[in-house]
Amino acid sequence: PTGDFVDDSNDSAPIFIAGGVGITPLLSMLLNRINQGEDVTKLTFIQCCKEQQHHIKGDELKALATRYGFSYYVAYDQGEGADHQGYLNETVLARWIGAPQARNAYFCGPKPFMTALDKQLQAIGFSDEHRHYEAFGPKLPLA
Repeated sequence: PTGDFVDDSNDSAPIFIAGGVGITPLLSMLLNRINQGEDVTKLTFIQCCKEQQHHIKGDELKALATRYGFSYYVAYDQGEGADHQGYLNETVLARWIGAPQARNAYFCGPKPFMTALDKQLQAIGFSDEHRHYEAFGPKLPLA
């Protein structure tokens, strides 16, 4: 982390999108809002996983969504049991999050996931200042 990936708590309806282990900072952002007593009913949380057996913290997020009323969606690359089967696309994103309306989208995961997601968010109307991301994955060579 470089310190640039922080939640703008002035946005009452942020969108958190996690790919794989990218769930780590996004779950922390969600829990921070809940622990601060913020209303998270307008928040949208999308989790993307390879398949059901790789669904990290799924039961915890379902329970939190039920208790605190935020929207929670899951996409699996393979297999059944999610709200969407296959990679995210503009149609699915638009259905789950609607029009951007100055909402902030925070996303974290492997680079290919974030590259594709960044283009999709742009295509449905998210401006540069409303798209926030951070790489979270295996160690990369620095040289």
